[in-house]
Amino acid sequence: MTDTPPNFRPIPFLVAFFTAPILVTALTFWIGLISYFALMIGGPIYVLFGLPLLIWYLRKHPPAYLPIILLALISLLGTVPLGLLLAWWFDRWEDLELLTLIFTYGAVFAVIWSATFTFLYRWLLRRA
Repeated sequence: MTDTPPNFRPIPFLVAFFTAPILVTALTFWIGLISYFALMIGGPIYVLFGLPLLIWYLRKHPPAYLPIILLALISLLGTVPLGLLLAWWFDRWEDLELLTLIFTYGAVFAVIWSATFTFLYRWLLRRA
C-alpha cells in the first residue's frame, strides 16, 4: 500500500511540471526570443525552487490555480537574496539592474508557467 495522497501523482506531476514551460515557450516563441530566454534563465530556478515547493504543496492540498501561482511568485522572491549574495560575493553591484529586469520578466513567466502547470496537472489527474 502506498501513502501517496490522492492529490499527488508522480507521473502526471512530472509530465505537467516539465511540459508547462516548454509548451509556453513553444506557443509564445513567435513573440520574440523573450520566451526562449525565460526558459533558459528561469528553467533552472523553476526546477530548483519550484519542484520541491510544488511537491510539498500538492502532498497536502489539491491543485488550485491561485495558491500555485502565489507559490511560484513567492519562490521567485526567494531567489532575491541569492541574487544579492552573488552580487556581493563577486562585487558586481551594477548587475542588480539586470536582475531587476530578470525578476520582472520572471514574475510574468512564473504566473504563466504555474497556471499552465496547474491546468495540465489537473487535466492529467482526471485522465489517470
